[in-house]
Amino acid sequence: MKAFPKEALNDEDDGIQGLFNEISILRELGESDYLMTFYEIHETVHSVYMVIEYLPGGELLKVISQQYKIKKRTIKKIMKNFLIGLAHVHSKGIMHRDLKPENLMLKSKKKIYNVKIIDFGLGTFVNVKEFLFKRCGTPGFVAPEVILHGKTQKYGPKADIFSAGVIFYILLKGSSPFPSNDFRKVLKMNKACNIKFECFADFSPACVNLLKKMLQKEPTNRLSALECLEHDYFLEKGKSPIQGINTIIKNYINKSIVTFGDMSTGNIDKKRKFNKTRVQRTKQ
Repeated sequence: MKAFPKEALNDEDDGIQGLFNEISILRELGESDYLMTFYEIHETVHSVYMVIEYLPGGELLKVISQQYKIKKRTIKKIMKNFLIGLAHVHSKGIMHRDLKPENLMLKSKKKIYNVKIIDFGLGTFVNVKEFLFKRCGTPGFVAPEVILHGKTQKYGPKADIFSAGVIFYILLKGSSPFPSNDFRKVLKMNKACNIKFECFADFSPACVNLLKKMLQKEPTNRLSALECLEHDYFLEKGKSPIQGINTIIKNYINKSIVTFGDMSTGNIDKKRKFNKTRVQRTKQ
């Protein structure tokens, strides 16, 4: 469960609109084996509560920090499940925009490859006229085009692929492609995107090739989530994992995006305040 104090939402710029945006995204995504499930919303006098799936395995970040080296076959399983979830998100016309190890949770502690994508607080529908938060994300994980974003909308779902590539890099090497404790240096390196791949000599050519294609500075040169899943890296006995999930994922592609009122279009009145004296319970 996530709690949002009304006072904080009222005081924060776009706080209310941001919450409504996250709710509409979670409703649109629905239930998935690869995404955190959203159940319902409760509103009390002082707070708004979002009831979400409990994932007892904890954050992938903790696994990375506790294990010196994750087995190669386990990394492959993690990335496969992660990319299936991301393909689902993108097929719904949605971007996450804050992918990092903290936002990948484990269904259980025993099988660390069973990951679910969580926290769509910075997510957005791709087809809106203007993003609610334009330049957002976490330095060291954000795509270069998001950092360079100007007044017009210049990036799309492949920004998430870059972030997924950074996570892939960290899983393989155990460190960031932009190593520094200085925020400004990380942001500068992230923006320049001069990533060195010489340190991956112990990994298969297919593995390194996929990593490179996910971390391309130019988004048009990056693979989509589905293209990543069809890459040679995931081939097993001549088959890619996409062949098993192809029907499930492609059922979503090219469908019109279901919206809930004006919540997905960014047209909510920013002056609206939560009524601190009214108690309301709203279900999905």
